[in-house]
Amino acid sequence: MAAATESYLESEDDALRIVSPESPGEQIPIIYLSMLFKWYSIDFGTTKLEILKWIYQNMAQDSGNVDKTSRREQLGNIIGEDNSESSKFKIKYIDYDWGNNAKKK
Repeated sequence: MAAATESYLESEDDALRIVSPESPGEQIPIIYLSMLFKWYSIDFGTTKLEILKWIYQNMAQDSGNVDKTSRREQLGNIIGEDNSESSKFKIKYIDYDWGNNAKKK
């Protein structure tokens, strides 16, 4: 189960996307989450920060690629893991693709 969870959380854009502020007018990162985290939020935490911490704890450990910041590291910085950045963020939800549930023939 842990491997399937890690795989889902690491999938390119299905479960989690992080958009860093790109212009001076934007102050906080936007975290896009699958609608599953909204629909079943009680399973992951009672606040948005608790949900993000659950995601962080269940993501695969960093691969050691020094050329690219992993999404796990980005998320850790946003939610304040390891005494890093603040917990300021905005959450938006990704439309759920019901086609993923279609049976394959």
